[in-house]
Amino acid sequence: MTASTPVTIGLPRALLYYRYGPLWRTFFQSLGLKTVVSPPTSRKILDQGTALAQDETCLSAKIFLGHVQELVGTCDYILIPRISNFGRWRNMCTRFEGLYDATRNIFRGSGQEFLSYNVDVLQELEEEAAFLTLASHQNYDSITISAICREAGLSRKVFYRLFENKNDVFYGGAQAWFSDKF
Repeated sequence: MTASTPVTIGLPRALLYYRYGPLWRTFFQSLGLKTVVSPPTSRKILDQGTALAQDETCLSAKIFLGHVQELVGTCDYILIPRISNFGRWRNMCTRFEGLYDATRNIFRGSGQEFLSYNVDVLQELEEEAAFLTLASHQNYDSITISAICREAGLSRKVFYRLFENKNDVFYGGAQAWFSDKF
């Protein structure tokens, strides 16, 4: 990869993709990163996931593993969020919680890198903070207001009516967005 080639993040088209896919794509693209999404679920993807999974693995996790297999080698990182809960009485399945570790183990010899963020509201690991932490690992200084406006479909005039600078987008803006959505 050359210095001018943007980092590519792979997004498996399974599990929470249909809830968070647009958010993930917009988030990474606003950071100047490229995203690639695995193809729609097919018999081939299911068969690949089934071959990789343990016998007792649920169908949705098998499909997820098949989507990851489709992305291996096509991107720099594959996103696998670690979501424990969204608060009291809103827990995730324990197999879903361990999916990041299981996937890294299954693909350990592939050379593929994985990217994750943690959400555990009960332990005060909120979704907003997880995204801000994820953004902090990227080259924040290289993100321009023009690029943010282009990705969001805003004019610079509208941008400056809403935000003072790009810090407001990632800190103040993220807080407002998450409060509104969740």
